[in-house]
Amino acid sequence: MKPCEEREVCIVCEKERRDVLHILDQPICTVCEQDIAGVNVSDLAYDFYIARLKEIW
Repeated sequence: MKPCEEREVCIVCEKERRDVLHILDQPICTVCEQDIAGVNVSDLAYDFYIARLKEIW
């Protein structure tokens, strides 16, 4: 992925980042993307990620 020139606010961690991808026009930073991809259903963070991702829809 090629970083963009401007910073965008990640919808998950709410930090300004240049390294984002867009899902339904919503920015998600690559750090959160990797965390989401590796989270286990039994992890406490799982519910947090589900709640944040529901905001996309």
